[in-house]
Amino acid sequence: MKSPLARFLFFFVLLLVGLEVVVRANGRYFYALSDSMLLNAKILEREPETKILFLGTSRFLDAIDHHLFTKELAAHTGINLKSLNAATTGLQSERLAWFSKVAVSNPGLTHVIIEASPPAMGSDGKLDLPGHSSPVTSPAEEVRFADRFESHLQSWAMEHIALATYRKALRPKTVIKLFVLYTANIMDPNIWSRKRPLESIFLPANESVSPAMVSALEPVIIAPGPAPASTTSGESFENLKTIADIFQNSKLKVIWVAPPVSVAQVPANHNSTFTSYYQTIANQVGATFYDYAGQGWEEQYLRDPSHLSARGRSVFTKVLAAHLARHVLSGKNG
Repeated sequence: MKSPLARFLFFFVLLLVGLEVVVRANGRYFYALSDSMLLNAKILEREPETKILFLGTSRFLDAIDHHLFTKELAAHTGINLKSLNAATTGLQSERLAWFSKVAVSNPGLTHVIIEASPPAMGSDGKLDLPGHSSPVTSPAEEVRFADRFESHLQSWAMEHIALATYRKALRPKTVIKLFVLYTANIMDPNIWSRKRPLESIFLPANESVSPAMVSALEPVIIAPGPAPASTTSGESFENLKTIADIFQNSKLKVIWVAPPVSVAQVPANHNSTFTSYYQTIANQVGATFYDYAGQGWEEQYLRDPSHLSARGRSVFTKVLAAHLARHVLSGKNG
C-alpha cells in the first residue's frame, strides 16, 4: 500500500471496525448515553435506594433541586427519602409515558411526582430512542431504484451496525455524560443541563424561606371530589389520562405538580380547562394535584416567563418539600 490514499482508507476502515467492536461490546452504556431520558433511567437503575422520582419537562428541570428537596423533606418529616429529578428538555407525552413505565417497574420507588403543564401534556415530537424509532420506509413516490436502495440501506444500518444505532452517543459530550452517570450519587446530574453550570456548582443559590413564605405560596390543591361542571376532552386531556392510567394500579404514590410561572403566563397555565382536567383525573384515579401555576411569581425568581432561575429553584424546592411533607406521610395513594 504505497499510495497515501490506500493507506488512509486502510487505517480509516480499521478505526471504524475497532469502534464498532467497542460500541457493540458496551452497547448498554452507549444506549444510555444516546438520550437524556435513557441516561436518567440508567441513573435510577444504578441508585436503587431512590424513593422519590420527579418526571417532567424543562420546567421541572429548572424548578427542582432533588438533593435540596431530600434535605428539606428530611427536615420536615425526619425521614430521609432519596430523590431524583429525571425531568428532561424536549419531553412530550410519548416520552413521558415511556419513563412512567420505567418508574412503575422499579421496585425501590415509593413516590412519583409528575409535572402537570401544557408542555408535559403536549404530543409534539416522537420517542426516537435506539431500538424504538420507526423504521425508515420508502414513500410512495419513491420509484427510483436509488431512492429505494438508500431507504433500505438506512434501515439495515440502524438494525445491524452499532455505530449507526448509537450514533447520538458518539459525540464529544459522551465523555461528560459518562462523568454524569458515575457522579450522580454525589452531584446533581441536572446541573449540566441548566444555564451556567459552573456557577451552580461553586455558587449554589440558597434562598431563605420563612414559614410565612411557605404559607403564602400554598398551591391550589385538587383532590378527588365533586365532578367538574364542564366536559373534559381534547388531546391534552387524553395525554394526561394516558399517563395517569399507567400508574393507576401501581404501588406508587403519584402526585401531580403544576410549577409556577410569570404573571403573564398564568392565564395559559391556570384556567378552568386545566382545572377540569385535573379534577376529572383526580376522581378517576385518586390522584392529587398541587397547582402553583396560578400564583404569578416575580421576575427575580424567573429566568424566563415559564422557567425558574437558580433563586427560584431554591425557593420552590423548599416550598414544595414543606407542602409535600404532609402528603408523603399520609396513607393516600395519590
